[in-house]
Amino acid sequence: MKSKLYVIILIITLVMPNITFAMTLYVVVSDNFKGHSFSGAEIKRIFLGEVTMLGNQGINLIYPSYSSPAINTLSHFLGKGSGSRNLKSYWSKMIFTGRANPPQTANNDGELKQYLAHGNGIGVATSGAGMNVVYTING
Repeated sequence: MKSKLYVIILIITLVMPNITFAMTLYVVVSDNFKGHSFSGAEIKRIFLGEVTMLGNQGINLIYPSYSSPAINTLSHFLGKGSGSRNLKSYWSKMIFTGRANPPQTANNDGELKQYLAHGNGIGVATSGAGMNVVYTING
């Protein structure tokens, strides 16, 4: 009886770190990009740092905090697994090779709104209220 309990506890502890809670994220843009329509593929390329300009305007990329649950959904959407570790590793390589600048991080939607107000920003919000939502990521 006790051995079965230990086996169950062992299985739960091995499986739990791989469980992530899906959430809906909203890709939001500053007023400069308000009229632009984005496809899912284009959003992925932007958030992977492969696209750095829209028209003749540079993109200020804004990620959620790496400690927030939203980063797991974004990482999964971008094809980098379901955790922040792979996404951090990807950006370390991009920065080290000089192919991209790191994204800014916003700790909450209020901070994201401030970043969007001061430039050509594209970011991810957990609530699209009061922002220019151009795409929805369902986790």
